[in-house]
Amino acid sequence: MSKTITLYTKDNCRMCWASKRKLDSLGATYAMRAVDLPTVESMQDLEALRAEGYQEMPVVIVQHGDGSQSSWSGYRPNLIEEYCRPEEKAA
Repeated sequence: MSKTITLYTKDNCRMCWASKRKLDSLGATYAMRAVDLPTVESMQDLEALRAEGYQEMPVVIVQHGDGSQSSWSGYRPNLIEEYCRPEEKAA
């Protein structure tokens, strides 16, 4: 089962870039979305994250292949390791 990873970031956010580096070091495939751009989509993303109760950046949302979701905010390398590692290919 595949998963979809989205990393929501802001400019000049050290924890955002640390999360990006950790994802990159694992070889994870993910989408990165900035929530501080002057676009309608960026503002909608930020409003949606706030409505879900997130108060700090980055926000990482992992949609698992079974329909479940894992998400968190802040730099959480332990959770990135646990939920964002690429899946092993069957031999």
